[in-house]
Amino acid sequence: MNTANSTSQPDCIALPQQLDFAHCSELRQAIEASRGQPLALDALHVEFLGGAGAELLLATKAEWTARGLGFELRQPSDDFLKGMERLGLPQSTLLERADA
Repeated sequence: MNTANSTSQPDCIALPQQLDFAHCSELRQAIEASRGQPLALDALHVEFLGGAGAELLLATKAEWTARGLGFELRQPSDDFLKGMERLGLPQSTLLERADA
């Protein structure tokens, strides 16, 4: 478990280019390693956002918010935003900061 960054600075995990079912297991493990700490996810290089990826991100945000921990999705790529739109997700569902 990553405990080296337990201050107010969140752990930051770079999301994979293809955020689909095939890549969710590895991403989930990285997220689990940050449990109990503020979390930031960098979406700069995402080229595809699928339903399974969006579901994982939504569940993560809900859990972090419920626990009163910071959650932030940083630098969403145009493709990430298009994926949200294609899935019918308003940008505010993931892009609002839970600690704001």
